[in-house]
Amino acid sequence: MKPPINLKHSFILLLLPLLVSCATLDIARWEAEWVELNEAMAVCRGKIASPYISFVCVRVDMTNPDIAVITNEPGPQAGTVLSTKVSSFVANYNCTVGINAGPFSPVNATEGEDRHLSGIFISKGLLVSMPDPHYDALVFYKDAVRRPVIVSQSDITDTASIETALGGFNKVLQDGIITVRNEAGAARHPRSACGISADGRFLYLLAIDGRQLSSFGASLYETGELLLRLGSDDGLNFDGGGSTCIALQDGDAVKILNSPIDNVFRPGSERAVSSCLGIQNASRPRGLFIQMPSPR
Repeated sequence: MKPPINLKHSFILLLLPLLVSCATLDIARWEAEWVELNEAMAVCRGKIASPYISFVCVRVDMTNPDIAVITNEPGPQAGTVLSTKVSSFVANYNCTVGINAGPFSPVNATEGEDRHLSGIFISKGLLVSMPDPHYDALVFYKDAVRRPVIVSQSDITDTASIETALGGFNKVLQDGIITVRNEAGAARHPRSACGISADGRFLYLLAIDGRQLSSFGASLYETGELLLRLGSDDGLNFDGGGSTCIALQDGDAVKILNSPIDNVFRPGSERAVSSCLGIQNASRPRGLFIQMPSPR
């Protein structure tokens, strides 16, 4: 049975774009506070006051020899993967952390269905979905799997040299410069994104909540701005909206770190997505939510 519709909540949700369209992201005084999960990973939770935006970012030290980059396996049909919730992906693939990645269709909350990918997806060296020249991608080459790069999918001509590739939408940050315009009234949505530090050492996995009274969401410019403040030099916008989810295996339990919004009337509802990016680490975090500071 579907939950009853909260008319007051739905009315406010409809007004959110108007309420925040003229606001600007106030992060001038914000500084990231990282809490170590283990030798290779740290997490940062943040809350911006104007407008209300909550986000979670996991930083991965790619130079650590104990980590492994994980993606889900291809589906039975060409160009597809089986739909999975991020929390299920983390549990089933024994990841320490996982985040949704590429855009796809159709959209719903049912797991185990074929999802057709939009753009490149390479898993364990196997080309699952072809590049889309309109979009960019996070790529791990076979000869340098610990040096991820963000490239245009139009520049990917040798897929045989790639171990892992996750297509997203477009770059929001390149060489420390935000690549999208800061337009007044730009749409704010939940966002999933990744970033890479200038020296290639750190990979950042960012989830920004949106479409909720506690977090309005971010524009593309603001997504790039947050990645930059967190330490990224390059940044890519993954699939967002109701797909945005980041989860972590904390001891024996998988916990969702953000507040996904597949159903706008049920904050916390998780969508079944397509390609996912996971990080495995033998040293699992424990007692994460006891150690993590409350978002400010």
